[in-house]
Amino acid sequence: MEKISAWVYDPTKSLFGDKSGNAALYEISCQNPQGCDLYTKNNSCILSGSLSGCKFGRKCCTNGPTKRARGFHSWMSDRRKENSEWIGNLDSNTAYNRIFKIQDHYYLPYSFMAEEYKDCGNPLPSKWVNMNDMTADLLERICNARPRALFGGVISGYQTEQVPKFLTDLRMFYPGLFDLLPEDQKARARSLSNVGRLADITTCLPGPYVFSRDKWDWDGQKLTGRSMLFQPVKGEIEITIVPEKGQGVKITDDAQVGPETMFLD
Repeated sequence: MEKISAWVYDPTKSLFGDKSGNAALYEISCQNPQGCDLYTKNNSCILSGSLSGCKFGRKCCTNGPTKRARGFHSWMSDRRKENSEWIGNLDSNTAYNRIFKIQDHYYLPYSFMAEEYKDCGNPLPSKWVNMNDMTADLLERICNARPRALFGGVISGYQTEQVPKFLTDLRMFYPGLFDLLPEDQKARARSLSNVGRLADITTCLPGPYVFSRDKWDWDGQKLTGRSMLFQPVKGEIEITIVPEKGQGVKITDDAQVGPETMFLD
């Protein structure tokens, strides 16, 4: 396996109260990073999150000393030097809950799509689907499924939320698979609205946007606003922000969405 990322955990800077825990080195390795769409197109990896596993990669943790140990700071410093080539090498994963292809498999993490309990009507036995199995018949079964809860009752959110998201993602990222869909599902996808979804502002079309109830103008490079929480004196103000990649905004108009728009939900 090829190492693609690493980071050192410092418990003294933990946001979750683990001030006396162990320092740790985390490393991500992959069988073939060049065969992963997340890596090649998004410079990211599903394993950079805390909840997801990968069929073709692994994340390893090596525990170090606690804060009380004499070598606490030197251990972390040594690990950072040894892994300087990989620390900060990947961007944050913003695609953890959408379809992507890695080597000869597609990953479909949509809720209720893969079987969690037997005989509940889930269309897939696993979130990992071999590319040769992604046929028109399987796509139609995914789109028409009516999975049920463990104790009975159809899960309405599958058809109202998950399938529409799946259709939108196919249209945006895998048009070849989208072309395999039956015509009624293609028509359904064309009628879907993106209003209410969370998108990366740096990939949205220029126009007005709302952040925390305040209106901002996005010109494709920077955000311009005219409000400030603690303005020192009364008067007219203009604030300019150049947002980092991956900063989310809620879509309020489909005119904000273009072919390059990346969704974060």
